[in-house]
Amino acid sequence: MIRAAGILFIAGDKVLLVQRSANGDHEGEWSIPGGKIEDGETPEEAAIRECREELGTCPDGERAIFARRKKDNVDYTTYLQRVKGTFSPSLNDEHQGFMWAPIGEWPSPLHPGCKVALDKLTMDELQIAKAIVRGDLTSPQYYFNIAMFAVRITGTGVAYRMGLDEYVYRRPEIFLTDDFVERCVGLTIVWEHPETNSLTSDEYADRVVGTIILPYISNGEVWGIAKIYDDTAKTIMENEQVSTSPTVVFKNNKNNKTIKLENGDKVLVEGKPDLLDHLAICEQGVWDKARNPSGVVSVTMTDANESEKRMDENMPAPEMTAADKARKDGEGEIEKKEMEEKEKTARMDADGGEKLDRILKHLDSMHARMDAMEAKFAKKDSEETEEKKNVPGNAPSPSKMDAKKDGEAESEVEKDRKESERDEAAELRKRMDAAEREVKEIKDSAKEIPEAEQNEYTDAQSRADSVAQVFGKQAPRPMRGERLIPYRKRMLEPYRKYSDKWKNVELGLMSKQILDIAEAEIYADAMKAGLQPTDLPPGKFREVTRVDPYTNQRVTTFHGTGTFFKQLGARPRRVTHIGARKENY
Repeated sequence: MIRAAGILFIAGDKVLLVQRSANGDHEGEWSIPGGKIEDGETPEEAAIRECREELGTCPDGERAIFARRKKDNVDYTTYLQRVKGTFSPSLNDEHQGFMWAPIGEWPSPLHPGCKVALDKLTMDELQIAKAIVRGDLTSPQYYFNIAMFAVRITGTGVAYRMGLDEYVYRRPEIFLTDDFVERCVGLTIVWEHPETNSLTSDEYADRVVGTIILPYISNGEVWGIAKIYDDTAKTIMENEQVSTSPTVVFKNNKNNKTIKLENGDKVLVEGKPDLLDHLAICEQGVWDKARNPSGVVSVTMTDANESEKRMDENMPAPEMTAADKARKDGEGEIEKKEMEEKEKTARMDADGGEKLDRILKHLDSMHARMDAMEAKFAKKDSEETEEKKNVPGNAPSPSKMDAKKDGEAESEVEKDRKESERDEAAELRKRMDAAEREVKEIKDSAKEIPEAEQNEYTDAQSRADSVAQVFGKQAPRPMRGERLIPYRKRMLEPYRKYSDKWKNVELGLMSKQILDIAEAEIYADAMKAGLQPTDLPPGKFREVTRVDPYTNQRVTTFHGTGTFFKQLGARPRRVTHIGARKENY
């Protein structure tokens, strides 16, 4: 990755921009002065050196990191420096012109990396949050009195809860949904978990450090952009490896199911939570899955880890003195116990594959047991039938009658045993069917969308999104493992009510050929209902914002009926008389 830095000079309400020449890349594009960071330089040192080379000067003054972007294989740090007035640089051959542009009135074309920093000058906190989600700005970003971090709210799939010695499975179809994401807006962020599951008034006052402003789904997990207000929390989250841990509350456990494996391990399959109580900043979270803390994204810590790795690779290991060795031997037992604890915690594979294999083996064992029992019953039934066939006449012989009398007690015991085994088999089959359903969900969630179908998924989402925008929404992406036809049906479901033809028709069993027809007609009816709403009271309008495909500009229109705009017009006038002027009319 290319590392570079530059300085954004501001004089009053104007920004210094330079235009690149043919002697470098991005010819003709406008940018700020800056360039690549050389070995041994800090980003600020590189920015100062590049300014002196490109402008012939670098004014003295205070400067601070304003924006950072790590995208398209370029890591660019922008420093902001205010100067007393405009100045005329002496450009080198890397640039062919300069200008002091008013903030927000940028020349075209802009260098893409420069555009992000310039846009931030006019961004609010929500726009900055969206830029972090897109990857145009790194985490954290500082804005007024807050720091904005990307944090994990919850993972999905399988994780291990060491405190309870159990595995937990959170279903993607419950947590990776628009409904759950919306529930995360405003989620309280606290420093470490309180003693009780739910926050009390006192605990809230003592622990709260921020809130979630923009939740989103990323790589099978629910993330969010956090607004952090507490200064101590800002410093620790930026400079130390910390993570997150969510607390959800269930009214009862009827929606939760537990699968118990033959070796005693338990897998808790969670249902839909009734309350999202809080998100805690902590040293290690369950959804780190026994690996390094990863619930808080900090580019500062990323830099520190990369620097530490480079130092470890380049520096020889120090020689161990006798005292060091003695201390090392004394610490051996402690380290051994710590390693054993870590190994226990690390039993869970990152993607849940190991746990899934164990559950599948458990099911195989149950299947084998079930098959053996059924084979045993079938054999006994066959033997009894054959025995009856070998008896001559309608009545058994005297010898067999005697044998039957002697074995009556044994037969009753055998009958009871048989019924008990059949009851056990029925219960086993019931448990096995329930476990198979849970495993199918786990297996389905692990499937990836085939590459050949990616374009079809994109087209389906685009069709749904064009309608969703009319209602002020966005079409969600397919969930992990979701097949194309179910995804298309899920996208249609919210809009079926707008189609008189299809609103009472179930989509579940619909074939692809019929789905193609229904999809076009349902979307057309929904689009019409959105642009010509009949469900809005007079004077209320629906705001629809779209991006023009040619100009890339956001265009907002209002749809509805009523008398709202009449209030903005001139007062109506009427004729009172014709002819001579009439006084006091």
